[in-house]
Amino acid sequence: MLKSKDSPLAILALIFFVVWLFVFLPIYYGPSPNQTPNKCSKEQSEHHGFWEKVNCDPTAYFTLWLVAFTGVLGISIIGLWWETKSAAERQSTDTKILQRAYISVEPAGIHGWRQDISKCNAAIDICSKGNLPARNVRWRIYHAVSLNDRLNDFRVDIEDAEGENTVPPGTQMRQGGDIIYVGSSELRKQTGLYLYVWGAVWYDDGFGGDVRTTRFCHRYNCVNFEMKGGDGGVMNAIQAVYARFHRYGNDAD
Repeated sequence: MLKSKDSPLAILALIFFVVWLFVFLPIYYGPSPNQTPNKCSKEQSEHHGFWEKVNCDPTAYFTLWLVAFTGVLGISIIGLWWETKSAAERQSTDTKILQRAYISVEPAGIHGWRQDISKCNAAIDICSKGNLPARNVRWRIYHAVSLNDRLNDFRVDIEDAEGENTVPPGTQMRQGGDIIYVGSSELRKQTGLYLYVWGAVWYDDGFGGDVRTTRFCHRYNCVNFEMKGGDGGVMNAIQAVYARFHRYGNDAD
């Protein structure tokens, strides 16, 4: 690819080549006033091929250079068109990468119900990190309690998604998942027990086209489960500071 500072030099070289081909070559190899254009004998003209005639026929010689120049010019034009097209595509791709909307999902803790201490919900913050608003934002939050700290089975389905929001750049939107029951078979304070909160956010990145997806998976160690009482009942189940991004289930495009 030619740099901008090399363009004048390339143009001058092309001009020189054209002048040399169409001006100097015809003068140098063209017939003089006392010569015939064709230096080949009648027998040579009849039996020699093109490449043999080039040695004695200026017209054939000039035609050879003209064909060669036309071929080079055609290839150059095709190459220039292709490079221009590729540069435009790269610029368009770079612009999208720099300006598009990006979504990240941060853990926001497990929050208990004030009205019913047997229930709580997982919260997430859907954060817009790009330069354009994320539009048509949909999400789905799942959860599971497991004794396995290497769980690697996190199904997500866009058919389960809900919502149709717009998240401006630099802002975040908090959402909560389904009810998590507190008890012996669900969330409880226990060493070696883990609460997984996972799901996906689907959105338009501002340029249309394919739907973008951010998958998330947060893991809470249930040993950090606590019940903070107050006049209104339980206020918190597990603080967000104890959340971890699990080693599986996190991805984005």
